[in-house]
Amino acid sequence: MEAAQRFLEVMELHRVGSEGWSMASASAFAFLIQEACAEVAKPEWWSDEGLKALSAMVMRAAPDDVAANRMRAFVLAGRFATWEVEPRSAAELREAAVRFDRAAALHSALCSPQQSQTRSQTPSSPISLGLVPPPGDPGGGLVCSLRA
Repeated sequence: MEAAQRFLEVMELHRVGSEGWSMASASAFAFLIQEACAEVAKPEWWSDEGLKALSAMVMRAAPDDVAANRMRAFVLAGRFATWEVEPRSAAELREAAVRFDRAAALHSALCSPQQSQTRSQTPSSPISLGLVPPPGDPGGGLVCSLRA
C-alpha cells in the first residue's frame, strides 16, 4: 500500500522523537498491520522487540495522541499482529489496557461538540482523526464525522 510507504518516508523527514515523527510512525504502523499490506516489505524495526521499543518512543513523543496510544496498545496486546509476537507479561497487558482506555477517551474528546471549533486547527494524524480504519475493521472505522 502506497500510503504506508509514504508514512515511512515522512518518518525519515522528521527528527526522531518529534511529534511529526511520532504521528508518521503511528500512521505507518496502522497501515502496515492491515491485510492489504500483508505482502508489503516491512521496515527493519518490524519485530516484537522493535515494535515495543518504537511504540514506547512514539508514546513519549505524543502521549496525548489517539494514534500513539492505539499503536502502543496494539503492540503490547499483540492484537492483529502481523509479526511474531512473544508472550506478554501481566504488566504489558495492563499497560495495553491503559493505552486502549486512553485512546478511547482521547477519541471521544476529539469527537465531542466542544472540539468541533478547534479540530481544524489541531494537527492530528490520519488515524487519530479516524481517517484510517482501525485494524480488522472492514467497515472503514469512521466513528465520528469531521466537520470544518
